[in-house]
Amino acid sequence: MNTAGRKPWSVGSVVALAAGLVCAGVLGSGMLTLLELADDDDCEGTGKRLERIAGLDVLHSPPAGARPAKGFEEADTGCLDDSGDEYLGSLRAYDSELDEAAVLKHYRAVAEGGGWKEREVTYGTAESPEDVDAVKACFTKDMPGGAARLSLRHDPSRTFEVNVESDLDGNGLDC
Repeated sequence: MNTAGRKPWSVGSVVALAAGLVCAGVLGSGMLTLLELADDDDCEGTGKRLERIAGLDVLHSPPAGARPAKGFEEADTGCLDDSGDEYLGSLRAYDSELDEAAVLKHYRAVAEGGGWKEREVTYGTAESPEDVDAVKACFTKDMPGGAARLSLRHDPSRTFEVNVESDLDGNGLDC
């Protein structure tokens, strides 16, 4: 390449170019986010329903001695897109020295007292005895705006998850 007659890049021009590229990247990513939000208006107007789900007693009634797992001091709540099916969800995770049987006994009592009906687990089943992501118990409940599903997971590290989900269109979710 012939560079005769060209001035070398000055530090100022390099900094200006870099700043311009960073700004373009930030604006571009911001525009992408705005476009994605504009296309995903199915979650609009779900705030009250999300609050109702996040406030359910079953999410905030851990067994004695359990404490919120790191990062789950509050319920992780939102409108989620799972393979094209939007649903509302709220998840709490707790650490506890209780074994799985004691945790399940506790939540069966809490769920029953809250009007939840236990169902046979047909999704998220264990692929092996060591499968920590397996659903251990599942319940359903009719709620304003649509039926909800409550699922419990417990892994040997003494962490368990309590998850409530509701299909955005109001249809029930299978256990």
